[in-house]
Amino acid sequence: GVERIGTGPLPGRRTYVYVVRSSERPGPPASGPGAPLTPLPEHEARALAAIDALPESEQLRHGLDELDRPVWGAGRVVLIGDAAHAMTPNLGQGGAQSIEDGVVLAECVAAHGATAAALSDYTARRRPRVAPLVAQARQLGALAHLRPLPLRRLLAALLRAAPARLTEQRVAAMLTFE
Repeated sequence: GVERIGTGPLPGRRTYVYVVRSSERPGPPASGPGAPLTPLPEHEARALAAIDALPESEQLRHGLDELDRPVWGAGRVVLIGDAAHAMTPNLGQGGAQSIEDGVVLAECVAAHGATAAALSDYTARRRPRVAPLVAQARQLGALAHLRPLPLRRLLAALLRAAPARLTEQRVAAMLTFE
């Protein structure tokens, strides 16, 4: 598969490092020291070597599966967040959408009680909000995994050259919750 590495700061002088590896088939990820990797740029290869040098107790490795379509629940069972509409981490919206799900679900239960009508209302309200975000996250991840590398760099340059208002509009829509 194709790898992509990202980092984020954490409290206590720690760093969150993630490696995204695309796969042609579902199943457990190949992980751990010595796992086969696509050749990487040297700085990314050094980052992976540093991760592999950490004790296993300091590492958290797991696969991420995208759902082809959301599963909101059935009968008296309601799902929220990644359980309902898992998305790749490319937009950083997983946690935010879980919170929004909880707010909307509480409003629906307050209006309808713990009934099928509450689930129906919840689904009807959340689907139009979540579906575009899941699609955007998937698209962004696909772009980040473009091969060959020069094509990916060209795309990155084009995105940087896009008018700021386009990016601002997309971000505003993502961050607006009603």
